[in-house]
Amino acid sequence: MNHNAYQRLVIGYHGCDAKAARDVLRKNGSLKPSENDYDWLGHGIYFWEHGPARALEWAQQHKTMGRIEKPSVVGAVLHLGNCFDLLDTHFTDLLGHIFPSFRKAANPFEKQAPIPVNAPAYPQDSELLLRRLDCAMINWTIRMIEETNPDQPLFQTVRASFRKVSLRFLLPPSGASPTSRSPSGIRLASLVTSVHPKPMSKHAGMHESRDLKAVGREIERRVREMSPAERLQTLVDAGIFTAKGNPTKPYRGVFRKISTATD
Repeated sequence: MNHNAYQRLVIGYHGCDAKAARDVLRKNGSLKPSENDYDWLGHGIYFWEHGPARALEWAQQHKTMGRIEKPSVVGAVLHLGNCFDLLDTHFTDLLGHIFPSFRKAANPFEKQAPIPVNAPAYPQDSELLLRRLDCAMINWTIRMIEETNPDQPLFQTVRASFRKVSLRFLLPPSGASPTSRSPSGIRLASLVTSVHPKPMSKHAGMHESRDLKAVGREIERRVREMSPAERLQTLVDAGIFTAKGNPTKPYRGVFRKISTATD
């Protein structure tokens, strides 16, 4: 049995413009995945679990920023499917464990290129709302897990908890315990689910899940043994860079162009 497959439904609420809501409800339209470099859980369609007021607040905030004309909310019944659940410590532990491998992959030619960092959106932002490091790390990690386990179902959702927005699993304070840096140890104000539309065919078959620690060790080994070009390819596969070493559109201004060994 695949223990990451959630055979249950949750109610989620997506903040958006009223026109987008009408298109979905009346014209069989679809919601557009978010592909910002600062997306908290990587790229996908975001829902607040059991949080219609929080979803509306998000839409109202974006109206003040000129991104939405008329704030609205779309409710949905979500089947979590194969879920990368950051409410479970074995996923947060995995991210912390393989972070050095991500850092190595993000600097394939070892020229000390900087990786993105989580940053404040405004001067008093203590929660670091611009989650550029988290976004790139989650996108890369999920892709690496799926490539390392080709016979396992694809991840279809990512789930985490936030105070307003707070998820610190990559670079915990010195001496922090795994429990203290786990989302399950954070006081909840909301739950966020990021939906990644993917085929259901691979999800339909129930497989025995591999131990995530073993998966983490395998990813570490693979990255360690890769050539620089192969490390760059992992970033290409995750949608972070092009094959020529240029950041893709969502990551321009966050990553620098990767210089090859001959540059």
